[in-house]
Parts: sequence; structure tokens; C-alpha cells
Amino acid sequence: GPEDLDGDVDRLCRCLGLDLGREIVHWLGLGKTNSEIACIGGISENTVKHYVTEIFNKLGVSNRTQLVRRLAEHEARRPGNNTQVF
Repeated sequence: GPEDLDGDVDRLCRCLGLDLGREIVHWLGLGKTNSEIACIGGISENTVKHYVTEIFNKLGVSNRTQLVRRLAEHEARRPGNNTQVF
């Protein structure tokens, strides 16, 4: 579930050897394009596409909107977070 998202991302990054895994998820969540993420991370756009596909598969989402929703749900459920998501 969403409460496992941090662990899922961490495991995904370790499995793929992605030092940029968390950063890519962060930039996706902020609405950055693959091209923008590639520029920020100093990697190729094709590499970003590969990472994004792996992240989507691992987290069980099929597009950026679902990813952002999943991240928001996860953040709302973190202990000590009183933010309500409507």
C-alpha cells in the first residue's frame, strides 16, 4: 500500500542501482518532463524513460497523474502529517 512507498522506492533504487531513483521520483512528482529530468540529472532522456518505466511498474501506476496521486496519498498517511487529501 501507499505506506510502503518509501520502501518500494528504496528497494527499486537498490535493485536497479539508481542513485538518482529518489530524485527522479521527486522531479516526476513536481511535473518535470523526461527531458527536464535528464538535464537536471546529467543523464540521457532515454535513460530517464527507462527509469520512469521501471518506477511506474514497481509502484503499480501507468502514468504521471497516478504517480502524483500515489505520492500525495502516501504523504498524507505519514505519521505526524495532519494534511487531509480530498
